[in-house]
Amino acid sequence: MTRTTQQSPLDRLPVWLLALLALALGGLLALALMATASGQVGLADSRLTNIVLPLAAAGCLIALSLYSPLAGFLAWIALAPYSQHIALDLRLGAGIPDLSLSRMLGAFLLLLVITRAALGRRKLRPLAWSDLAYALFLFGLVLSVPQTVYGKLEGLQTILDAYIVPFIALFVARQVVRNQRDLRWLTIVLVASGVAFSLLIIREQLTGEVLLYAREAARYSRSFQKVISLMGNAAPIGVTTAMVIPLGLTLLVQSLQADSSATPSRRLGQLALAAGLAICALG
Repeated sequence: MTRTTQQSPLDRLPVWLLALLALALGGLLALALMATASGQVGLADSRLTNIVLPLAAAGCLIALSLYSPLAGFLAWIALAPYSQHIALDLRLGAGIPDLSLSRMLGAFLLLLVITRAALGRRKLRPLAWSDLAYALFLFGLVLSVPQTVYGKLEGLQTILDAYIVPFIALFVARQVVRNQRDLRWLTIVLVASGVAFSLLIIREQLTGEVLLYAREAARYSRSFQKVISLMGNAAPIGVTTAMVIPLGLTLLVQSLQADSSATPSRRLGQLALAAGLAICALG
């Protein structure tokens, strides 16, 4: 990670593109939420939520990625936890692997980064020894697929979603996060995602209702409830919220040390960041 005054691609996005993407994504998310709330998802006549919405959302994110791979990557990691709940995953029917938002955007960003490197428009950061060790781990997982009781296709899809796609996300992040400004944008998105997760967790604990996820809350006793939230398990949610706290604290300390005569908007941002970190800690 280089310390440089070079601008991040997100600092120079034209206003018209930001407005267009905001309107498009806002409209898509509104349609998805309305369709989910009205119970239309999964019905025979729900072509809008099964086909149009996933393809339109993927098209918007691909267009954003072509302009700025960093912006596309940040949009991907921000929307990925919600994609299966608000009709952003393309369901292809029984026996055919689904084209989830993570699969489509992960594959596209990987190809985009490699293509730009082949054209000489960027240099790929080299792989580390830990990456090679992870590749050997994946090889061992693939060898174990024939022994699964859930079927080979289901086993391969589980490995793809749980291990390969996150590794692709890590590889893409190394290539598109090039300087401190890019890292600041990444931290902001991660903190915002952590705040959203924490609010869902707090609401679930207070009400006993699992929002979005189609299953009942797991209770061990009247006062002890297992958090399900977006991912069906407390472990990935806990790891996510715990991970963003040190990143957010680092960003907050750097912001406080950067300039003693900060503007009111900067102070407001610092207060919002501190409040967000407090919510993550509570969650």
